[in-house]
Amino acid sequence: MSAVDAAATRSPAPGPVPGVAKVERGAVRSVLVVGCPRSGTTLMQSIIAAHPEVFSSPETHFFADSVGQRSERMFRMPALSWRERRSRVAHRCRVAMDLTQWRACRRRLIEFLADSDRPDLMAQVPARPFMLDPAARLYVSLGERVARDSGRTVWLEKTPDHLHYLDTVDRFMPEAKVVCVIRSGPDNIASLYDVARKYPDRWHPRYGTLDGCINRWLCSARDAMRQAGRPGRLFVSYESLASDPAKVAEAVCRFIGLDYRPGMVEARGDVFDQIVRHREPHKKNIQEKIAPRNGTKFQQLFTPEQRAHIHARLGDWPQRLQELCDH
Repeated sequence: MSAVDAAATRSPAPGPVPGVAKVERGAVRSVLVVGCPRSGTTLMQSIIAAHPEVFSSPETHFFADSVGQRSERMFRMPALSWRERRSRVAHRCRVAMDLTQWRACRRRLIEFLADSDRPDLMAQVPARPFMLDPAARLYVSLGERVARDSGRTVWLEKTPDHLHYLDTVDRFMPEAKVVCVIRSGPDNIASLYDVARKYPDRWHPRYGTLDGCINRWLCSARDAMRQAGRPGRLFVSYESLASDPAKVAEAVCRFIGLDYRPGMVEARGDVFDQIVRHREPHKKNIQEKIAPRNGTKFQQLFTPEQRAHIHARLGDWPQRLQELCDH
């Protein structure tokens, strides 16, 4: 199915909200939700997207796929073959020249417009967006326009992987607010390991190994810590979100500059079809009752030896990130 056909069959994007004034050009604020996958980022997105002034869509992966270098940035694992080593060198040269992975870049732009039910804007996407600067500026302008045309004042973009590309995000979206969701290391790793086994066709093979999942969480932890103290950053623990979602939602709204609306938590199911694609069955649990889920999978999935290995590799990182959220 083509992107245009997909746009025609998806539920239409939300139209202007009754009682909300038409948004003037330039008034749209950008907010990103990032974090390690399976840390609660979709739950966070669904609650904030339920606000009547917020426009959101499924994950775009724009910066991650346009820049590339996923294995290096997200896993920091050594190359597995000489072909991979050669590929990494080529990618570094491409990034240094500000070149995109143009096929992936174009696909993500088209997919974003299809998910947003805006095929009328697809003609603006170049056939070969080689250079990152114009492609990224186009992406930002399209996101702001779609939000503005929907009568929203906030564009909420949620792609967990963009945690590892905030250097690029800051370059093109310097005023954007970033909400980073952080989950307990052992439980996040257990969830990654579990979902990769249930949906191997949807998850990178590196998630199929325990050390791959550990590396993924540690890379997220280190990159989150690098953002500590920077303006426009808010760190939210999954445990707090699951225990008292209304309180966390109120804090996030205050951070964004929105008035908190009672009922946002209960209304999150109303935006499910707008932010989750039909091919993402692993996200369906966000429609369930919110409750702390930590501990169970970690005990069930791993042997005592594996649990000890996880704790040894994580060291004091879980405590350091908890302090970051508590700060």
